[in-house]
Amino acid sequence: MGPAGEIDWLPVTPRPPLGSLPGAPSPVHEHVLAHGATLVLFSNGVVAGDDGLPAEALDRLGEVSREVLERSGELDAEAAAGLAREIAEGVRRPHGWLDDVAVLVVHRRAATQQTLRLDLTAVPQAVPGIRRRLSAWLTELGVGEQDRVGIMVAAGEACANAAEHAYRGTEPGPMSVTAAVDIDGVLTIAIRDEGTWRPPDRDPGDRGRGLLIMRQLVDSVTLVEDHGTTVTLSFRLRQTPDADLDQPRTAENVDVVVDREGERPVVRARGPVDALCAEQLRIRMLEASHGGAAPMELDLAGVTLFSSAAVRVVLAVARIARDEGWRLAVHAPEGGVTRHVLEISGLAGLVDLR
Repeated sequence: MGPAGEIDWLPVTPRPPLGSLPGAPSPVHEHVLAHGATLVLFSNGVVAGDDGLPAEALDRLGEVSREVLERSGELDAEAAAGLAREIAEGVRRPHGWLDDVAVLVVHRRAATQQTLRLDLTAVPQAVPGIRRRLSAWLTELGVGEQDRVGIMVAAGEACANAAEHAYRGTEPGPMSVTAAVDIDGVLTIAIRDEGTWRPPDRDPGDRGRGLLIMRQLVDSVTLVEDHGTTVTLSFRLRQTPDADLDQPRTAENVDVVVDREGERPVVRARGPVDALCAEQLRIRMLEASHGGAAPMELDLAGVTLFSSAAVRVVLAVARIARDEGWRLAVHAPEGGVTRHVLEISGLAGLVDLR
């Protein structure tokens, strides 16, 4: 069914049921769905019956599908599954089904102008505003917490690099930030300045780690020099970014935040840190430590579950800290389960348990 509701029946080459006749050819047809179009696949049981011609049954299926789709508007994965049930029920005979019934609905979302563009002056004071605007835009698109935080940190690092280095020694110049999501769910963010690229130092110490941080948080980072510098970040968004199929819970059950009030940033975790929350923990620790370049501490006093995925995150950051010349301090009460997990995992030799 097309974006405007027009019904089009795709061609089918008759052939015996799969596996019933050895050697029978299996023709393959290809059809590209237009943006906003919907494909309804169905088994013969949907149109089988003794109360009319097959053509009439197909017409009825088409009309029911159109009515259901017009009521639904733009679809997501969950809504598409519900539509399949509605279509099957809509063509049910008064006397019930004569055969097994299966309906599958595939919808290609309409192309939308899901873009963000910011034009501003490349100064450090502009970076917090960019993060806020980008966060609001990502939230509006329905991007989950894990993806959103990582994207914001990576984009913030690219903008900070441009603000601090692109126009060094001269008056600050222009900087632009553009972000777009394509129909396949790939987010692209481009940060461009018109200044001069400054290669990172061989040993940048606790600075100059922007590219390292970005590459830890997004799928790909490319840098192009052409009358300025363009840093392009690419990240495939997850369809259900914050879904935890094994243990559903609400946002109130878990919390991972960065406390910057003290001498060092402290990442504080509260609640069950399972595989889902371990990713949030990783992002917050990288954010607080500037990709592992600056010391930070981890407070696990409020943690009620510390999974193996969380252990791997702490191990990874502890190794980075060791290589950078500092030691990760982890606060976990003695006698508690979290402290026990850390000790039996062999982390006591890599971190300072407090």
